Amino acid sequence: MKFFFLISSILFLILSTALIKNSSKKLENQIYDVRENLSILSEKYDYIFLENNYLSSPQKLIEHKNSIFEDEYVPLNILNVKILKEHDGLIVIKNLNKNE
Repeated sequence: MKFFFLISSILFLILSTALIKNSSKKLENQIYDVRENLSILSEKYDYIFLENNYLSSPQKLIEHKNSIFEDEYVPLNILNVKILKEHDGLIVIKNLNKNE
């Protein structure tokens, strides 16, 4: 009787150890996945936060334009913008100004 009890308790301990190891492995994999997702999202958040801080106002945009691209950009008058349309095979040029 003692022998049967000893064998059954050893088998129970082996099975319970296998089940605990398997469940802890699954939990470790889930924790790893969540940490990886968090690191990716944290990196995206940092980039978006940085972009928002640098480009949140028109004054900052003008400062960046002046410091990085000194003479590359020329202001454009909206009245000089034209619309090109094709009508019966001909290209028609219209002003963007709605008053004309």
